[in-house]
Amino acid sequence: MKRSQVIAYLLVGTVLFSGENALLCVQANMHLQDKAKGKVTSQKQMKDGSPSWSPDGTKIAFYSERNGQGDIYLMNADGTGEKQLTNTSADEGYPTWSPDGKELLFDTNQDGNYEIYLMNIDGTNIRRLTNHPGNDVSATFSPDGKTIAFMSNRVLDRTMQIFLMDADGSRQRRFSHGGTFWFPQYSPDGSTIICHVHRDVHLLPVEGKEKKRLTTDPQNGMYPSWTPDGKEVVFMSWRSGETRIYKMNVDGSEQKEIPIPLKGELIDPRVSPDGKSILFVHVPLGMNKEGKAMGEDKKGAKVIYRCDLNGENLKKLSK
Repeated sequence: MKRSQVIAYLLVGTVLFSGENALLCVQANMHLQDKAKGKVTSQKQMKDGSPSWSPDGTKIAFYSERNGQGDIYLMNADGTGEKQLTNTSADEGYPTWSPDGKELLFDTNQDGNYEIYLMNIDGTNIRRLTNHPGNDVSATFSPDGKTIAFMSNRVLDRTMQIFLMDADGSRQRRFSHGGTFWFPQYSPDGSTIICHVHRDVHLLPVEGKEKKRLTTDPQNGMYPSWTPDGKEVVFMSWRSGETRIYKMNVDGSEQKEIPIPLKGELIDPRVSPDGKSILFVHVPLGMNKEGKAMGEDKKGAKVIYRCDLNGENLKKLSK
């Protein structure tokens, strides 16, 4: 089963599958492919997602399903110089950079379930970091590069929780408890992990203090991303009826929509290392209840854009 089949968890707020299959909600980072796994589409479409800035802001890693399954790609920050890094029959997704910009974390189901892998940014030296019957996904490095946070359903109740491991895959241990925890991101100083719990943004101090809730459903917030000074958070929310991108202070105050002049769903925001721009994914005709991009051909596409933090200077990067 494709991760894309449960993207609707984020966009309509409903877990469509129970038990073991509910874990696939983890890659709500926009695997929206509506073809069977391994089947190549008859016409290439823009089906790109999970954009991730390099630490120096010059490169973007992302995944694409333009050839029928998820593969990892690189491009320059202006959308040029695209390069494919993986080419398998499996589903690879959610690339994120090491702090030194030399490696990429990603997850893949090439072993039958989703596991975390690491590779060089040229696609070489691929090695597996997790090996568990559960599904391990959406990994991210701490700023010092010593620790990796990831999501996993390797718990008795099969809910998504945050786990930590050392950068070499050792010392895997549970970090979160209670609820369901999605898409962890370390603060720039490494002291806090931000994520969304159910449908609201929360702060989780690394030292184990009580989590702090920043949004309150139906004024919900998901898929948060830090600004580099650690003072603001960019996130997505469907509080207006469509999924749009918002910004708030790190204490949850001054929640405001970023005015981006595109119709449809705007998802998957990521702030640039210099704090001046954001990447996001545009789904022109939105999603249906099965979590698939609606429409045919390029109307059903997923397109990576960038813009200034105020919504200006919009530029399409997907080719």
